[in-house]
Amino acid sequence: MSGSRFDWPRRAAKGIYDCFILGDLDSEAIGMAGAKLIADQVADGSGLITLGGYRAYNAGGWDRTPLAEVLPIQMIAGPRQSMNDAIELRNHFPGPIRVIPRAADKLLQIGAPGADLTSLWGEMKPLLGANRWEGAKNVAGVKILAQGDAGQPLIVIGSADKGRVVSLAFDSTYQWLRQGKGVEHKQFWRQLVLWCLRREAVEVGMQLSMSERRLFLQQGSEVQMTWNSGSSEAPMPKNVILRLWRLGVPREGQLREEEVGQFN
Repeated sequence: MSGSRFDWPRRAAKGIYDCFILGDLDSEAIGMAGAKLIADQVADGSGLITLGGYRAYNAGGWDRTPLAEVLPIQMIAGPRQSMNDAIELRNHFPGPIRVIPRAADKLLQIGAPGADLTSLWGEMKPLLGANRWEGAKNVAGVKILAQGDAGQPLIVIGSADKGRVVSLAFDSTYQWLRQGKGVEHKQFWRQLVLWCLRREAVEVGMQLSMSERRLFLQQGSEVQMTWNSGSSEAPMPKNVILRLWRLGVPREGQLREEEVGQFN
């Protein structure tokens, strides 16, 4: 976005964004006023996902901003990470760190419903590191979903008035994509965002996806139809018809449509 570094939180306060994702971002990037505007938006119903990093949470000065009030975790009283100094390791757990489910929550379901979560997450590549927290806040609605090898909290969810918040102590989930766990990586992030948007209960229906987003002439593409059972685990309808059409050669300025197949 154009403008100064403090412009985008002001725009966010007008209700443009339904969900915020804050990564390895120092609090000075948005300022005290910007942090308050985000916190106010979350309290008013927007979702918030926070990631770990060398300049996230207390290392990035978040504990001295209004963001501390809406997060479900209690930040440590660790040293502030200076922009010009070496990384302060007291703010972090070194990797590798495995993600170990602590609660059988659907937000952690990265496979077929009913599959063993511990086994599924045991196949995911360990994290490169994680931020240190004092722990989860002892308030209603806060829940630790996953922890590390040393019992440290890694994924914590909670609410802030009307909004939902997810705090992750890490930011290295891209490793799962690189190891060939693209489906699990996508499912994990999709579920987090939909939960923050309060849309996890309405995602039921068919979804079409193509193997290529852009096609050249004469290039083919695989089209896949997937049934999303949603949080209610609704069964797929028995009678489903899929019709495929293609555009033919223009005639007198009109595109000619041709049916190429019908599948039940």
